[in-house]
Amino acid sequence: AVGLMSRRQRLDGGIGYWGTDGWTTPWLSAYAGLTLLDARAAGVAVDDSVLARLAGYLRNALDDPPAIQAPVIRWYDELPVRLGDQVAAVDFLSRLGKAHVAAENELLRNAAQLSLEDRARLAEVLVRRRAVRAARGLLDPVWKQVKVEGRRAILPAAAHREVHYFPSRTRPVGRLLQATLAVDSANALIGPLVETLVQQGRAGTLEWWN
Repeated sequence: AVGLMSRRQRLDGGIGYWGTDGWTTPWLSAYAGLTLLDARAAGVAVDDSVLARLAGYLRNALDDPPAIQAPVIRWYDELPVRLGDQVAAVDFLSRLGKAHVAAENELLRNAAQLSLEDRARLAEVLVRRRAVRAARGLLDPVWKQVKVEGRRAILPAAAHREVHYFPSRTRPVGRLLQATLAVDSANALIGPLVETLVQQGRAGTLEWWN
């Protein structure tokens, strides 16, 4: 998989969906890039030049957002989708050790416009630079909206509103769990969030693959 994704890198540094001539977006390229970083952390060899070119593509996308030329273009009428691209880009750059702090701060100022999962994702980014108070400020309103029913955590309906071209009912729960562990590892919602993920997996829902 690492070799396949690396071979799909385009001239601009993004990772093409189908190949070097395929379409991409900052979100999609960051998704592939984070997979490469996970693989490297697990001991798999990853070409540093692939990561460097991808970082250049995502930094450029933050500084001068590209015109999206892809089958998913209609989604970019939605502000949360455009902001989601930016959150994905700063997440990858932060994980790579090349954080774009100005872009992170701008996203923090626009936090009210972010989807739930992107608020959680940005909180993780902030924790990496030890901005724990700001990260908690992002998550506090989300935690207050989560209800616990039995052993499960129930996210607000807005968390599952279809606002992305790769929708998933599982991803918002996973993002919130990861962020909660990073910001407040003793939070009472951790157990219920885990239970929700486990039950979704056992149910075999179509969204589990993502």
